Amino acid sequence: MYGWKAAEVLGKPIGDFLHTQYQNTDQDEAVATVMENGHWFNTVTQLRKDGARIPVISSVSVIKNDQGEPVGYVGINRDFTREARAIKTSRQQAETIEQIMDMIPAAVWVASDPECEFVHGNRFANNLLHTQTGENVSQSAEAPSLHVRHFVNGRELGEDELPLQAAIHTGQPQADIEMRIESERFEPRILLGSSVPLFDEHGKPRGAVATFHDITELRREEAQRVQLAMLETAEEVAGMGGWVLDLHTQALTWSDQLFRIFGMDREGFDGDMDRIITERVHPEDREIAIQASRAALEEATPADMTFRICLPDGEIRTLKTQGKVIRDESGLPLKLMGYVQDISERKQAEERVHESQSILATAEAVAKVGSWRWDLATQKVTWSDQMFRLFGVEKEGFDGDLNRVIAERIHPDDMAAVNEANRSVLEEADPKPLSYRIVLPDGKERTVWAQGVLIREEQGKPIALTGYVQDITERARAEMQLQQMKRLYATLSQVNQTIVRVKDESELYQSICDMVVKFGEFSLAWVGLLDESTGEIKPVAANGMDLDHWTLPIINIHGKEFSNNLATQAIHTGTVMTSEDVQSDPRLGAMQEFIENRPYRASAVVPFERGGKVIGALIIVSPQAGFFKAEEELALL
Repeated sequence: MYGWKAAEVLGKPIGDFLHTQYQNTDQDEAVATVMENGHWFNTVTQLRKDGARIPVISSVSVIKNDQGEPVGYVGINRDFTREARAIKTSRQQAETIEQIMDMIPAAVWVASDPECEFVHGNRFANNLLHTQTGENVSQSAEAPSLHVRHFVNGRELGEDELPLQAAIHTGQPQADIEMRIESERFEPRILLGSSVPLFDEHGKPRGAVATFHDITELRREEAQRVQLAMLETAEEVAGMGGWVLDLHTQALTWSDQLFRIFGMDREGFDGDMDRIITERVHPEDREIAIQASRAALEEATPADMTFRICLPDGEIRTLKTQGKVIRDESGLPLKLMGYVQDISERKQAEERVHESQSILATAEAVAKVGSWRWDLATQKVTWSDQMFRLFGVEKEGFDGDLNRVIAERIHPDDMAAVNEANRSVLEEADPKPLSYRIVLPDGKERTVWAQGVLIREEQGKPIALTGYVQDITERARAEMQLQQMKRLYATLSQVNQTIVRVKDESELYQSICDMVVKFGEFSLAWVGLLDESTGEIKPVAANGMDLDHWTLPIINIHGKEFSNNLATQAIHTGTVMTSEDVQSDPRLGAMQEFIENRPYRASAVVPFERGGKVIGALIIVSPQAGFFKAEEELALL
């Protein structure tokens, strides 16, 4: 092994046959170890006779006598040249593989054991995870130095589902895995790659290798392209284009849609706003466009205005532009960014709506009709302008409180009917048309007709009531007067028949009173005869009040106690005198305290004569104020 003959080595020191680096230190160390432990084992470099160095595995044991004292050494050396060469080659190959791995522009992780307790990565992998060379990044280690969460399609992977572990456990390659990784050490990344198992000489998995590419930027660029495509589609659908103005270079950048809106070509576009204004902006709008341009360039003020443009084919379009200031970290303006939207159709629609609303408002005013909407959830009402005029309510400050409207405007006698109609809508979803009276701030009463229809959601649930209110005061008054005329005609017809039929004067007076109350539906009718000596008008017949228990004072036409100017004027002039409301008519004088709280409102005093001389009067009292207001009714009397 050494090329020496026995005679050449026997009796000579062993150090003569060692490499110089082992002749002193390692020899002494070996002797000390043998003396202490009884044996020594190591790899050393020794010399052949020809001077060649050979690696040797040396094992030395001490020889002792019967007393246990060391008396010598025995050693066995084995030439380790072939194994050393294989180890060196293997180490060089490993270093080469390590260098190749570091050159690969992808993250490579190697699991060196079947339990996947030790995993290390190449340079790219370490940079990706912010780890050190040789750092164990296994998630299966007893105490992982790095905690990383892995997600596939939004679902977090368990430990056994990770690419390396899955390849080892299944013995199958795991291909085309796209996963998102998250950790406190780095920003979330998106990886795409595969893993394959490594097998031992028995065909069992002994580890695995995984290679992944960082596609975060690729996915981000794809998302940006999708967003850009969506933005371009949205711009086209919305008739909207974006713009950016660099305040330092004054360079103006347009989106593709903005060129289409202005009817201009991108080729040759220099962003000259003065030229754009001159060539495209409507002459009547150029001044405001120039001012907006100056404000943008000189004061970094974004435009917010509506203007018109004239396209090459002569078409006029209406545009709206709006923007905002982009500032640097110190707050200084860098850019102006905004959009221009073609609102021509919307503008035309608004004009049509405005025109329609104007026509509707005119029609409502002429027809005295107002429209409304009642939101059943909020109990709030929305009115047209005519509704405010009908109800005498100021539009400014109106909060839509229906209950307040009812309390302030509905006639007290009609409130119950209105509330019942509203209850019917809320509880039974049954709107009913209704006529009721309102009282305006000046005290005037108006009669209105309200009618509505239910608005339902898709499931059929009522959500609102919409309809109209019409002022029918004149129609209601005409209808009332017609009914009054019919009643008066019926009354007079019966009175005439009574005059013809009855001959007794006392019976005649009583019959007239009975007919007036019965057919005229009046509260009271009585006949009084004039006593010229006293000036008193004494009742001789009545209906609506018992003469035997007469509580009203006797009228005196001479102005004494219980004067009644209404009756006095009728007697003195021989003409019919009326009062629209005796409860507040000052001509009734002292009579008012006796008729208060009685169903007496309108009254008529009809004088009658005998021989050309007024001898008395028929006094008729109606429960309805203003009953005798119409001239036609007075003519009948």
